[in-house]
Amino acid sequence: MLKEFLLSKEESKKDLCGKLSFDHSMPLIGIVLDNEVEDTHKDSIEKLLEGASALNVEIVVVADTNLDSFSQPNVHYVPYSEQSRKHLMQASDVMVALPSNDLEEMLMNGVIPISHEHKLVSDYNLNSEQGTAFVYGGAGDVDHWKMFAALIRALETYKFPYDWKNIVNSGLESVSK
Repeated sequence: MLKEFLLSKEESKKDLCGKLSFDHSMPLIGIVLDNEVEDTHKDSIEKLLEGASALNVEIVVVADTNLDSFSQPNVHYVPYSEQSRKHLMQASDVMVALPSNDLEEMLMNGVIPISHEHKLVSDYNLNSEQGTAFVYGGAGDVDHWKMFAALIRALETYKFPYDWKNIVNSGLESVSK
């Protein structure tokens, strides 16, 4: 079952990357900024994008506003709609989760969240190989440096397919109970 799910996810990723004209072999980071996102959180995302644009990743931002930071290298802006949000969820390897985002939907779509502390996720522990997300702090602690550190941890783990599949599977199991 996991194998079929991951194949379907890979097809969604190829489809989205093809539509946006970039390589699907790099990790795909998703960010959803809807009208519920606080301005201070948007500022943190802009600063995060500045640093993350130097990484070997592709970032897709589905947003109801076009910020200057969306013009960074490897950052692709898509206007917000329910369809574009859903397509991004189905295609992303990782998503940066803000307190207004739906963590359960991310986990159900096999997305590994870069997340604030929340009852639905547990911080991935490399030594015990357990966890469902890479946690950056409390819900009120949306700090771009902590988010960046969690993103780096996720990208380092992404390099190990066995570990990555286990995190995806743990996330799927956590929401199917």
